[in-house]
Amino acid sequence: MQILDEGLREGALGIGVPAGYMQRGMTSYEQFEAQRTAARYGRLTSVHTRFHLNNQTPNEATIALDEVLVNAMLLRAPLLLAHDNDYGWWENEEKLRIAREQGFNVWGEYYPFAAGSTIVSADFLRPDLWEK
Repeated sequence: MQILDEGLREGALGIGVPAGYMQRGMTSYEQFEAQRTAARYGRLTSVHTRFHLNNQTPNEATIALDEVLVNAMLLRAPLLLAHDNDYGWWENEEKLRIAREQGFNVWGEYYPFAAGSTIVSADFLRPDLWEK
């Protein structure tokens, strides 16, 4: 968090959290602390959430939003949900809209492609997620 804080002090626009790439290696408290660090400066956190591309029920994509949306609301901090066009996007967008109507600065963005380049070690590319 010290490195994130230093970057924000030096003028970074916010913090990008690639949780989808490390869903098994990052605790929910680490996610909260990253968002709290950005919130101290009034900066956004953009989160590529855990469970990205998982369409199993319960809908993991929306559970992942819940994690970061609750943090943003508690911290009154800006949030950008990255890549919100996975299964369950309609639930995510409804939650974000309701939160905005209550004065929270929370948004989603959509990537304009169905497949793309990423690192082969990304957690969401694990074979056990795709074998089923």
